[in-house]
Amino acid sequence: MIKLLIADDEAVIREGMLTIIDWESLGVKVVAVAGNGRDGLAKAMAEKPDIVITDIRMPVVDGIKFSKSLREKLPKVRIVFLTGYNDFEYTRHAVKVRAEDYLLKPVNTRELMELVGRLVKEIRLENSTVEENVRKTVLLKENLPVMRNRFIQSFFTGKLTEGEFLERGRSFGIPFGQTWGRAVIFCIDYYFQLAAGGEREADLLKYALSNVAEEVLGRLGEVCVCDEGGARLLFLLGSERGTKEVAESAEEVQFYMRKYYGLPVSAGIGKLVLAPRDFKRSYENANEALEVRIKEGSGRILAKEDQKEGKKAEQAAMLPERMLISGEEEAELKDAVVLLDRRKVYALLENIFRKYVMEREIGRKGAEWLCLYLALIAVREAQALRLLPEEVLGKDYYYYKEVSKYETAKDLELWMKDIYGRVIRFGEDRRGKYKGIVTGGIAYAKEHFSESIQVTDVAGAVYVTPNYFSKVFKEETGENFTDWLNKYRIEMAKKRMKQEPEEKIYSIAGECGFADYKYFAFIFKKYTGYTPTAYRNLIG
Repeated sequence: MIKLLIADDEAVIREGMLTIIDWESLGVKVVAVAGNGRDGLAKAMAEKPDIVITDIRMPVVDGIKFSKSLREKLPKVRIVFLTGYNDFEYTRHAVKVRAEDYLLKPVNTRELMELVGRLVKEIRLENSTVEENVRKTVLLKENLPVMRNRFIQSFFTGKLTEGEFLERGRSFGIPFGQTWGRAVIFCIDYYFQLAAGGEREADLLKYALSNVAEEVLGRLGEVCVCDEGGARLLFLLGSERGTKEVAESAEEVQFYMRKYYGLPVSAGIGKLVLAPRDFKRSYENANEALEVRIKEGSGRILAKEDQKEGKKAEQAAMLPERMLISGEEEAELKDAVVLLDRRKVYALLENIFRKYVMEREIGRKGAEWLCLYLALIAVREAQALRLLPEEVLGKDYYYYKEVSKYETAKDLELWMKDIYGRVIRFGEDRRGKYKGIVTGGIAYAKEHFSESIQVTDVAGAVYVTPNYFSKVFKEETGENFTDWLNKYRIEMAKKRMKQEPEEKIYSIAGECGFADYKYFAFIFKKYTGYTPTAYRNLIG
């Protein structure tokens, strides 16, 4: 309801307006009446009316002084004057205090209702406009961080020109007041493990990091924060302070997050740049610095100067294929899995991570490529052991999501060992379920693999017919006995070639059960991808 106050020294007029006018039909409630301007002002300050109808001539404080005070204290109030004098002087006063209108006494009921009805519509329209503006302001304030994040990322990804960035950046709170500036990226270590325990708790911790870092970095200069999603927060710092001072502030952020939240964080500090348009270069610099964390470990403050152009070009030319392991290393890994040799598998993985991650400049993305490739090898070998990937790793297991949960090279290495360990464990369980004749047949074949044995010999050793043995062997292992035996013989030949590099290859072939060298060479290439001579040269 619209609130109205009546001020008139004549009681009959006050009562007449109260009783004759159907205020409720106009959507109006009379909240107070007064006999003079002094009482009227006191009641107006208590009730905050939207409309005031006041006589001009009143004792103690007249309508003109009352209206001036009202306009000072309640600037939006609508004022209507009542006067019994059709005089230009009063009209002039009404204009001075910005009165909505004035009515002559005796008041015409219809005119008064029309005037108040018009004022009610104006007030409601104004109120709805104000409410809409407030709603828009609140909505804009709530969505400003999201809009700012998109704006900054659009510039960093090349979707915005430098001119657009400079023109619109100030409205998003980007620090353009300083000539110098840099990018600083804070990252919550092991954030994905925190998110697994509840997204709300993880978001609250990230919010805490945002507040702490904004306050601490704010002492150095103007700060703008951008949520990059996941574990990362980007801060654009407008300050000419040196890297050492920024690193000390980052360490202070670390201290508070560890002390009050038990939360380890890392930070990548970009190079100081000369203008806001160069924030993109500083951001790339901070990102490169933060990637070193995969080798340095979590909880680190890392700053890295721009690389030389030659080094950048070299890294840019490094395709994912160059980050993958060699054909020989892959074959060795596969063979170790097939033989369920856990110790050898783990040793190979350790060597791969040392060689391809710790000793090379491949960065975070390169390490992730390597892990995904190793995971695919594990899945393929699990299928070769007649294991379903979901049986070993679960139905909702996605490598491309899982890989981002691990912070350091050691974490990634342990993750790969866990995957391969599960494949081996399930493979051991599967082989442990072989029927006695298959277990006995495999034991006999391993003992006599260097001899010219056939399925008939093996079947006889376990006291079944050759057809029955072949049928059960295929059901239990997923492959023919001859294929299994050839694969085992090739594994033994590879070991001999490594152990005795001077031994003739045809002699090794004969000692591993291959009387025909050409057939040995054919089977060797089938399972390894190399001729025996090429393989020896490769390992030599």
